[in-house]
Amino acid sequence: MTERPRYFFGQVIGVDDLEVRAGTQGARKVTISPGYALDRRGEEIVVPRSVAVDLSEHAAGTTVYVAVRYDEQPERLVPTPGGQQYTRIRETFAVEMLIRLPRQKPLVVLADVELGRGGKVANIGTARRRYVGD
Repeated sequence: MTERPRYFFGQVIGVDDLEVRAGTQGARKVTISPGYALDRRGEEIVVPRSVAVDLSEHAAGTTVYVAVRYDEQPERLVPTPGGQQYTRIRETFAVEMLIRLPRQKPLVVLADVELGRGGKVANIGTARRRYVGD
């Protein structure tokens, strides 16, 4: 069972609820901490554990937008008269790394990660994040 915030009017959600932080010094990785987000469609995105994101495929001097999106995965494949069918859908999340902000995709951008010399993480910004509050 996953725990998530119970929202109410005026509640403030802090950065500790779903943050992006640099990996070990000199690394080309960031870590997304566990947390909860809502996309613009109202889909709940639950990140139940820390997730390491490798940025090594991006060049130095690039800004990479680290985002999460709602996703579903079929579960429990069973035999049926016409073949096989999945009997369940597991709600999950997917991480996306973008070099341009999407216009139509229902993503939650968590951070702008600037890659410095050698492609190492130079700065992590959160100005694009919106928080639930009053």
